[in-house]
Amino acid sequence: MRKAILLLLSCVIVIFASCIEKKEKVSDISCEVIKLDYNEKNDIFLPIDTVSFIKIEDNYDNPIHAIYGINVHNDTIYIFDKRLKRLLSYDKQGRFLYKFGEQGNSKSEYIGLNAFDVDNKYVYLNDRAKKKMLLFTHNGTFVKSITTKFRIKSFKALHNGNMLISIVKDESMIKLCLVDSVFNIKKTFATFNQNDKDDLSNYNLFQKHNNMITYNDDLSDSIIIFNKNGEIEKSYYVDFGAYSVSTENKYNFENIMNETELVKYAFISDCPLMTSNNIFIPTNFLNKEAIIIYDNQTKKNTIRTIELQNLNHKDIINPLCYNNGYIYSWIDNDCLEYYSDINKIPIDIQEHLHEGGFVLISYKLKE
Repeated sequence: MRKAILLLLSCVIVIFASCIEKKEKVSDISCEVIKLDYNEKNDIFLPIDTVSFIKIEDNYDNPIHAIYGINVHNDTIYIFDKRLKRLLSYDKQGRFLYKFGEQGNSKSEYIGLNAFDVDNKYVYLNDRAKKKMLLFTHNGTFVKSITTKFRIKSFKALHNGNMLISIVKDESMIKLCLVDSVFNIKKTFATFNQNDKDDLSNYNLFQKHNNMITYNDDLSDSIIIFNKNGEIEKSYYVDFGAYSVSTENKYNFENIMNETELVKYAFISDCPLMTSNNIFIPTNFLNKEAIIIYDNQTKKNTIRTIELQNLNHKDIINPLCYNNGYIYSWIDNDCLEYYSDINKIPIDIQEHLHEGGFVLISYKLKE
C-alpha cells in the first residue's frame, strides 16, 4: 500500500519518486537518501545516556490490553489501547489519572477509536466510524464534538488550530491534507493511486516532535517532515536495496503479511521518530523487528535487530514517542527474553511484568 507519494506543492502535483531516483530537490523540498549498508557495523550508534523504567499502574476498571500509541505532554503520559478502544492518562510515576470518553452513541461518546492527539488546549479522539472528532480537557471532561466530513486514519493537531490528516480511501481519492478547525481542506499533499487497497493497518502514520511532525505511510520508503504550521520542510528516502518491497506489493501489504514473504523484505514498520541529531526508524527486517538509527550529522546509519537474548537494556524496543530529549517505549513480559543483560532491569520491574503488567521505558538521549 505504501508507494511514491504525489505531492501537491504550489498547486502543482509533482511525482515524489523523482526525488527518490534523482536524489535532488523537487519544488524546493529537499530529499535526502538514507542508503543502508548491510555489511557495515556501526557501533557508534547508541545515543542513549540513561534508561528509566515506569510501572504502569494496574487499574481494574480500566485495564490495558495492548499499547498502540504513547504521547507525553507536560507531566502526563497518555496511552492509547486501540484494541480495547480507550485512551488513558498517567503521571510520570505510572499512576492512573483519567480515562477519556466512553463507547456509545451520544454526542460525547464514540463507536471506535483509531487515533488521538494532545496539545496545550485539548485531548483529541477520532471516531472514524462516526466521522467525528471528540475534544476533552486534560482531566477527561468532554468539551465538544466536531463532524470531520471524512473517515480519518490518523491526524496531528497544529498550534494554529489546523490539522494534518490522513484519510481513508473514498471517492475523493485525497490521502493526506491540511484542514482547518472545522475540517475544510486547505491544502492537499497526496492522493491515492487507483490500485491502492488502503488496508487500514494499525500503523502510526504521524509522530510529533518538538516543532516538527513526521509522516510515513504503510509500506512507503519515504519520510516526510512537516513544520509546526503544516508545511513540508524536508523528506527522506530509505533505500533498502535488494530487500525493498516491490511496487505491486506496496499497494497491498496483505500480500506480504505471511512468513514466506516477510523474510524477503525490509520496510519501515511504524512512523519514525525524529530527534535533534538522529532518526529512529522502526523496521521489519527480513521478518525480524529492528531499529534503523540514522545520524543526521555524520550521515551514517546502523540496523539493530531485536532477537532473543540479543539486546542490552539501552537498546530501544517498541519506540512510540519522543518528547524533550526522551524516547518512550513499552515492554511486556514477553520482551524480557530478548535481553542479554536482564540483571540491569530492576527486580520490581521484572515482577510487575511477570504479573502481566506493562512497563514504559524512557531513554534519555545524549546531548
